[in-house]
Amino acid sequence: MRINPISRLGERCKNNRMIKLSKQKQAGFTIVEMVLAIVISGVLAIGIVSFIGDSVDSLTTSANRNKIAASGRIALDRMAMEIHNALPNSIRATTATPGGDQCLEFIPVRAATTYINPSFSSGGSMVFDVVDLVPSQHGVSGGYAVIYPNNQSRIYAQSLPHN
Repeated sequence: MRINPISRLGERCKNNRMIKLSKQKQAGFTIVEMVLAIVISGVLAIGIVSFIGDSVDSLTTSANRNKIAASGRIALDRMAMEIHNALPNSIRATTATPGGDQCLEFIPVRAATTYINPSFSSGGSMVFDVVDLVPSQHGVSGGYAVIYPNNQSRIYAQSLPHN
């Protein structure tokens, strides 16, 4: 009868003698493995933290730029509305200063009306019909009526009447 080289788990036959093998396996990590794992984890953590930090900085910068752009849009919308409601031919810009400052000037219209059959030629009549020119109904008081403002220099050169 032949003897099986492995008769039982953990035992081996050698020259017909049974030698018991160690059944214990190594458990845990060596100190070198632990230090290496800590170093690799630290390098990865530093990379992830810097990536997240850069992302947060980019988000903050983008939010600030969006606020500035929104403020600019609001200012331009308001300027467009004000200029749209300006007296025709009254819009003028000042000369830029050495610092780059420049001013846009206009005369706002507080109320308006229509007129029928006016004569705007020099030889025509100065009489025409005005429709619905009642400033108090429009909440306007203390203003001046301007008819056909075709010359900017005359708009600003006219002296205001005295009361």
